[in-house]
Amino acid sequence: MSLHMHLYTAIESEQKALAQIHQRIEAGEFWSYQEVLSSLVREEYKLWYIHANDANDTVKNVESDWYGFVMVQMLGSEAEIMYIFVDPSRRGLKLGSQLLSGCVTELKKQGVSCLRLEVKEKNIAAQSLYLNHDFVVTGRRKHYYRDGSTAIMMERKRL
Repeated sequence: MSLHMHLYTAIESEQKALAQIHQRIEAGEFWSYQEVLSSLVREEYKLWYIHANDANDTVKNVESDWYGFVMVQMLGSEAEIMYIFVDPSRRGLKLGSQLLSGCVTELKKQGVSCLRLEVKEKNIAAQSLYLNHDFVVTGRRKHYYRDGSTAIMMERKRL
């Protein structure tokens, strides 16, 4: 499968695509649909995505046109990954790794020197992905999520 990442600049008329994002990432635990929409139309939020039409893949997923995406909040020379998502039917194809690598490359071009994120302690697969991409654990926030889960804080310097 070849990967083409695109920078997505949202406009409010793109509600179908944004609704798909909101539904697929189960963001409702943290953000309402309106909060997702309003963040994506703000200049400091960037979303890189892989669309089904961009991949050389004969298997079609009728549930989603989005194979995966990474959403980042730009904070001057630093950035924070808000979400990284790969469609469940596409997991195991290294799309998360490709998204993360592509995101790091683009952020480096934009002068970002440090990338941060948080991940649920029980999300071992995501932690492994980040560790394989030179992120280090910088801390923990107990009872951080609404379900009482602990957040693992990670960062990567020297993009």
